[in-house]
Amino acid sequence: MAFSNSSLVNYIHHGPNHSGQRNHAIDTISIHCMAGNLSVETCGSLFANSNTQASSNYGIGSDGRIGLYIDEWNRSWCTSSAANDNRAVTIEVANIEAQEPYRISTAAYNSLIKLCADICMRNGIKQLLWKGDKSLIGQVSKQNMTVHRWFAAKSCPGQWLYDNHAKIAADVNKLIAEKEDDNMTQEDFNKLFNVAMKSYQRTPEQEQIYFNKLFNVAMKSYIQTPEQQQTQFNKMFEVAMKNYEDNVAKDRQEEFTKMFTAAMNNYRKSLQDNDAGTWSKEGRDWAIKTGLIQGGTPIKGQPNYMWEDFLTREQMATLLYRFKDLENLPK
Repeated sequence: MAFSNSSLVNYIHHGPNHSGQRNHAIDTISIHCMAGNLSVETCGSLFANSNTQASSNYGIGSDGRIGLYIDEWNRSWCTSSAANDNRAVTIEVANIEAQEPYRISTAAYNSLIKLCADICMRNGIKQLLWKGDKSLIGQVSKQNMTVHRWFAAKSCPGQWLYDNHAKIAADVNKLIAEKEDDNMTQEDFNKLFNVAMKSYQRTPEQEQIYFNKLFNVAMKSYIQTPEQQQTQFNKMFEVAMKNYEDNVAKDRQEEFTKMFTAAMNNYRKSLQDNDAGTWSKEGRDWAIKTGLIQGGTPIKGQPNYMWEDFLTREQMATLLYRFKDLENLPK
């Protein structure tokens, strides 16, 4: 059995409370409630105490941050059932109410959906299934979500999460479908490429719209499948381009180049929205403070640093030039 951990994790605190490697492939997800508004650090500290005799694979705080406590390939001590814990990835979620119905925050819910979708996609689970039927435990083709209350005299995961299991499954399955649509094969890429180009030939006034859609889908595929990296994208594009050139006149190349340039500019605009991940905040703040990064054309009155955009050699040279003049670098 090949296992891996989620790349969405923000905090890691491995604890001793587990039974070693699972004896069953992962085919189930069990969502629990912390019965309190615990941070991922506090939850990790509790599970790191051997006297607790409890743990989970993951924890999600009310701020949406995700903690890893027991590696996915190991069986956690979470649902009072060895059989269930051997096959299920277990997730503890913080509650903004420390009593029934144990509601959770919007940030925690959003992270829960992303984490569940990630677990499913890495472990070959096509979709989450929920019927709220205890008799279907282990029949993963009918139901592959379980709850702690089915194995012990507990209210876990709390009534709010329990009542929302069907919605959680639907939201996770929607995200899985979206991500699968973004992961294109060469054959799919060629088909989409040819459709876009044929549409361009038939309706010139729509040429750029079709091409932009093609380009954005292709770029999303590249970004969301990092193992392919730029080399794989280049190969896909070259094959698609050859396929196209074998079927259309070479004198269209100049027009195609214009379309590609426009599509690239359109795509880059989506990266220049001043958005950035929380993981880079400390570095971004330092770069602004030192003057290494300076905002471009303001967006809504705020400096636009274009954090997610590409870095040209010209920009890199400017950064290095500014860096050489810095003295007593602030920490």
